[in-house]
Amino acid sequence: MGDFVISPYVAVGVVLVILAMPFILVFFIAKALREKRKRLSLEQAIQDLATKLMDTQSMAEDVSSAARTKLVDTPAATERIVALGRSLEAERLNLTTRLKAMEERFKPVLDLEAECNSIKAQIEDWKTKLVELRASYADKKAVFDRLKGGRRFRREISFRGNGRI
Repeated sequence: MGDFVISPYVAVGVVLVILAMPFILVFFIAKALREKRKRLSLEQAIQDLATKLMDTQSMAEDVSSAARTKLVDTPAATERIVALGRSLEAERLNLTTRLKAMEERFKPVLDLEAECNSIKAQIEDWKTKLVELRASYADKKAVFDRLKGGRRFRREISFRGNGRI
């Protein structure tokens, strides 16, 4: 009664957890860096699409103003201007739709920074728990060693009580 024994399986489990923590940390850091690179490339692609959209709108305005100044006000010229305006408007709508679709599709990737912060907080929590576990283990080991010493002392007293020395 009162003897405190740590199972070798528990000790091995604690050691394995302690040894695995740096590898887990490196794994999550590598994963976060890879996802950050993906996010940056996607942001660059979205930025390029937005720039292309602005260039298309600017080009459409330039063509429209040039067409107004060059063409004579005839029904055929008016029809060409209207057709050109419609095609440019359709292209602008197409690019706008594609941009919105890409933003919606890659929204989880864009929220990667929040996920990275969440993982970092979890790692810090694990580090704190690991420190607490080590301190608890050290305290319990000290108690175990003291109890082990007391058991030897009781054994010696019982031997002397029985007349064996």
